[in-house]
Amino acid sequence: MESNKTEEISISHTFRRSLTEEFQQMYYEAWAGVEENLYNETFHGADWKTLRDRYAKFLPYLNRREDFRILFNDLLGELNASHLGFSSFGNEENSFYKSQTMETGLLFEANRPFVVERVIKRSAADKHGKKILAGDVLTHINGEGLDTLQNRDFYFTKPSADTEIELTLLRKGTDTSYVVKIHPKTSLSGNLYDEWIDENQKYVDDKSKNRIAYVHLKNMGLGEYEHFVQDMTRDWYKKEVLILDLRYNTGGNVHDLVLNFLSQKPYLQW
Repeated sequence: MESNKTEEISISHTFRRSLTEEFQQMYYEAWAGVEENLYNETFHGADWKTLRDRYAKFLPYLNRREDFRILFNDLLGELNASHLGFSSFGNEENSFYKSQTMETGLLFEANRPFVVERVIKRSAADKHGKKILAGDVLTHINGEGLDTLQNRDFYFTKPSADTEIELTLLRKGTDTSYVVKIHPKTSLSGNLYDEWIDENQKYVDDKSKNRIAYVHLKNMGLGEYEHFVQDMTRDWYKKEVLILDLRYNTGGNVHDLVLNFLSQKPYLQW
């Protein structure tokens, strides 16, 4: 003590981590946290204790943290409570080697994985001059012949994405091959989302004979609000009814702007 110095004491200990036990502990602690703190004392009519036991039966079958997140978020979904979710993090999820998938915008047939089923709208493959048709067969990527017994995604998954890839395809029903160059993206989720909106729009137009306006808001951000205003000031205001589709909306704070816009009345005609 007088010398004001410390000595290092070496301790050896073996710790074996069990994700099964960890998930059990996390499950019941998180459940109890919701039970004690949820803003609605009746749990929106749900039997919270019965739900605990029902979902606990799946705990022995969880293999990774992602499985646990899905399970507990499904449990929370039974409460029908807005903005309620569960997340978790752990070092066991970290990957030393990472890879990236290059998405061309081509969808392939389920049973014939190298045969084009269709081209996704607004994707990298949906460009002027790239006339890729349903039924065309992918034979080469960057000049390399493809093994049809290999998983197709093997050829599109790399440690880093290429800025451009060259696809060789065989035209359906012919012996003619052609080459297209595509600048791939890392995800098609936005394109598929927009296709879903287009399908909804067409459905409403067909069923209503163009009498009903349809607008979908992906979120309540300023960008989506501007798209909403553009739709409404096109010719939507001439229609008899408006369907404002908020399914899967991820939230935001422009709802007042939307409602104020819709509540406007004409004050001058000339």
